[in-house]
Amino acid sequence: MRKEKLVIRKFSISKLITGSFSRLFSFLPFNFSFVRFFLFSFFFFLSSFVNASMFVPYSTYTYSREGFATESPHAYVPVFRFTAAELGMDIRGATNMMATPNGWLYIANATRNNIIVYDENMNLVRVLDEYVDPADGSVHQLNRPEGIFIHERTGNVFIAETGNRRILEFSPPSRIDDFSLIRKIHGPQSDVLPEGFVFMPVDLVVDTVGRMFILVRNNLMGLVQMDANGEFIGFFGAQQVQRSAIDAIREFFMTDEQRERMVQNVPRQYNNLAIDSQNFIWLTTNAIPRDQLNHATMQRSRDSSLMPIRRMNMNGNDVLVRSGAFPPTGDVVGYVLHPSAFIDIALRGNLYAVLDRERNKIFTYDISGNLLYAFGGSGMQTGVFSQVSAITYRGTDLLVLDTNLGTITVFERTAYGTLLEAALEAEQRRDFDEAYSLWTAVLRQNNNFDMAYTGIARMLMRRGNYEGAMKSYRFANDIVGYSRAFGELRRGWIRNFYWIIPLVGILLVAGIAKWFIFANKINKKRYLEFKRYHLGHELLFSFHTLFHPIGGFWDLKHEKRGSLRAAHIILALVIFSFIFSAINTGYIFNPRSHMDINLLQEIMNVLLPVIMWCTASWALTTLFDGQARLGDIYMVTCYALLPLVLTYFPAALLSNVLVLEETMFLTFIRSAGAVWSVLLIFSGVMTLQEYGLVKNSVTTAASLVVMGVQLFIGMLFILLGNSLWQFIRGIYQEITLRM
Repeated sequence: MRKEKLVIRKFSISKLITGSFSRLFSFLPFNFSFVRFFLFSFFFFLSSFVNASMFVPYSTYTYSREGFATESPHAYVPVFRFTAAELGMDIRGATNMMATPNGWLYIANATRNNIIVYDENMNLVRVLDEYVDPADGSVHQLNRPEGIFIHERTGNVFIAETGNRRILEFSPPSRIDDFSLIRKIHGPQSDVLPEGFVFMPVDLVVDTVGRMFILVRNNLMGLVQMDANGEFIGFFGAQQVQRSAIDAIREFFMTDEQRERMVQNVPRQYNNLAIDSQNFIWLTTNAIPRDQLNHATMQRSRDSSLMPIRRMNMNGNDVLVRSGAFPPTGDVVGYVLHPSAFIDIALRGNLYAVLDRERNKIFTYDISGNLLYAFGGSGMQTGVFSQVSAITYRGTDLLVLDTNLGTITVFERTAYGTLLEAALEAEQRRDFDEAYSLWTAVLRQNNNFDMAYTGIARMLMRRGNYEGAMKSYRFANDIVGYSRAFGELRRGWIRNFYWIIPLVGILLVAGIAKWFIFANKINKKRYLEFKRYHLGHELLFSFHTLFHPIGGFWDLKHEKRGSLRAAHIILALVIFSFIFSAINTGYIFNPRSHMDINLLQEIMNVLLPVIMWCTASWALTTLFDGQARLGDIYMVTCYALLPLVLTYFPAALLSNVLVLEETMFLTFIRSAGAVWSVLLIFSGVMTLQEYGLVKNSVTTAASLVVMGVQLFIGMLFILLGNSLWQFIRGIYQEITLRM
């Protein structure tokens, strides 16, 4: 059957080309029949080399870890679109379909109140629009059958008859036998059902032991679960409503009338479901607010309550793995555009494909949540859609239902798609040598595919080639994988050179201690001699203020132990430490390229806060009866920033030997330097201004407020200046165009 179907598909493409040219050549005179025959034969020969992918009306793509769409070879291409003429039925309005292992296709059309069955060659086999009840022999019409499920073990057909609010179970039809009703399953009867509950089933799945999981319209409590006998068990997979602390506080201050008018925080409804071979229930929803879904995508959230796809175990817990660069939410569109709206899901092996109603696209992920490829779009050609409504796998083919046009498009897996799945399967069965070869072959066809790099890196990790794995992980911008590979490489270094670590530690501690002893000795000597201080002595005195801020900053002003030139040098060292940190921080903690580092921004990150703080503090001097001048505040502030120099340099160097799990050490070192500097600034200003602790705290808070005002005014001037520049530029362009 498969071979015959492929021949038909290839012939359809050849027929398209040769038919077009035969009509063109029919205008040639009869005496040129030989020429017509020659040209016709040539183009028929040429059409035999035509691949279906040459006629694909869409682009296939994935997303890089930075969130950019990168074009990919086609993994699936459209090979045929079945319209009403080929199907023999009008299926417009259909919203559900399912394929069986033998290739038969079942379509539920609630608009036309029927179930349509096609065989593996898309020949019409059966149409179920009425059935006979064996209990009394009465004939019943189907009433809006929206959902359909075929049990893999028994082959029985379950239909969600939404109009009559029940489930129908039929024996499987054949080419000879029609549908035969087995039983009717009506709505559940239980005291635990909420008041006003209406059983309107729209879809269902049945597990291997016969338990039914039914999706009910307008039900906020999850799926309705029934046993094999149709008895109500309970609700399954209801999402827990989460209230933030802010919502609780806001509601506490509301009146009863305000609470009644407020939007209720209720669980979100599901819109489709599927079941895999391990009895995990897959659910989709498109009820997540746009801003929340976009924010979760851009923040790479793994929060199940914000995800449109879930994989539920029998305890009702979401166990879907979301370890890809972005969670499986469809297109990465930022914070403004509409996100993808998933309405159906199809499962095959370790892959799942989801259907996006927003842009009529198909997104395919592996079991770990990595996006393998996305394709499709809106249009009228074969391969794009007017309005998608259902998706299903039939073997390796992918079938998509267009409810507006009433068509079924068949997508066939390409050589690239086969190669990609083979690499995943080889890795799944732990055949790492074959997986390495296959991932390398995938990379040759698609060198923009980050997952191919990570696949190669995983195989190199298995071989113990950690340096090669680090390179591949870096190509894929996979920081987690890079850190894991570096950790293994570092473990080997420590095993071979374990004696170096304590030696370096001892030498480092001894060197730091000796330096501070030397600085303290020089500072005391110069203080006793009362001679003129040189630049070197002024710089060394900054180490004295580190541990003696009150006395040190007093001497800095009154004993002239410091100077503005020394303050300039210290400020320059702080700026240099920020630049050094931006450039030399290890890749794990700073994955930016050196070309992406903005030196001006790094300089302004230091200069702007210093200038704003000094001017704000000095502006309040008269108001709070302070004694410091602007130069004194600037000098003390620069001296107080020395801890940043002493922490940022070693933190940048240390980052090159740490792994991701040790981020806390870098955070502690940098935070300690920042807190140290803040305390020194606080102490220095208090000493200069001759304030008490409380008064200095008040003036510090007021200075921060003034800094905020300065920032606001500065931004306002920038916006006004930009508007003025655009206005002047527009006038200039208008004048030049009219001259």
